[in-house]
Amino acid sequence: MKFKVYGKNLEECFKNAAHNLIKTLCNEDINLLQKKTIKIHANDKESLLYNLLEKILYFLEIGDFLVWKIKDINITVIPKIKGNRKFYNLELLAEVYGDNIDNYKINKRITGIKKDSISINTISGITNETDRKKIFECRFIAEF
Repeated sequence: MKFKVYGKNLEECFKNAAHNLIKTLCNEDINLLQKKTIKIHANDKESLLYNLLEKILYFLEIGDFLVWKIKDINITVIPKIKGNRKFYNLELLAEVYGDNIDNYKINKRITGIKKDSISINTISGITNETDRKKIFECRFIAEF
């Protein structure tokens, strides 16, 4: 299944990507009885989104936890120095809320995210005739 989502910043785009993935799993309203923290790292934006989506699927398959709401995604750029080279690592920190999967009927089982399908772009959006803003677009494929 192909997904395409947008956001006014990278954090909102990631949140919308995760939200759309989650909504394909279950049609019921989920009680927000549990809270978990996600902390992941990656070398680029695409890998960071992949890691986030896979973490949500990991909670579902291994932890019996159905993530339903994602709150407060923060992406931080962390500079690293290795020898004479400087490079950057990305860190994502998010709070997620949900409930035990046993309390709900799951419509579809997602086996994974196709890593090479992920793309993140900035595109120009027009909010009115005088104001041009860039928005983020994320695309990915989930495998069932």
